[in-house]
Amino acid sequence: MKRTLIILDGLLLSLIVILGIALFFSVQNQRDERSITSTQRTSSQSSERALRIVADELVEGKFDSLAGLWKNEHLEANSAQEVVITGPLLTRDGASDELVFREKNSDTGLIRLGLKEKEEVIIAIYPRGSAIPVRTAQGEVDYTGESDPTDMEQDRLIVGQGYLNAQQTEQKVFYRQMEETI
Repeated sequence: MKRTLIILDGLLLSLIVILGIALFFSVQNQRDERSITSTQRTSSQSSERALRIVADELVEGKFDSLAGLWKNEHLEANSAQEVVITGPLLTRDGASDELVFREKNSDTGLIRLGLKEKEEVIIAIYPRGSAIPVRTAQGEVDYTGESDPTDMEQDRLIVGQGYLNAQQTEQKVFYRQMEETI
């Protein structure tokens, strides 16, 4: 009888030790998972902040939220198919020029920039979610986005002046391909 109790006590003690070790590792894994999730959330939030075009900053002449490589796959070979924006500089065809704020449309809130050395150049900025105004076949300008052929889920810019029709808009739009971290 004593022998059976000693064996049962030993098994019970072993079971308690095993459960204690399992509980320790379970708590440790939960901490690691929380830490990873927290790190991913922080990383995701900071990258979302860095990639969002901030209109108020553009008005103030701060162009960091535009930083990156912008591409247009539709332009002819002799046109600049890529522009790189780093801080206040826009580089295309190997030449750099300083960006300047031109205007903010009071009706739509959309921003137009220019180049310091080339006053005739207008750069219209369209943050994701915003519609590009498009000239319809009837000659009217559609501000609703129904005629906008671009991907409104991406940041876009158009170098040029005036309202374009849908085909011209699609051909002239630049999409951000790669963000530059500043």
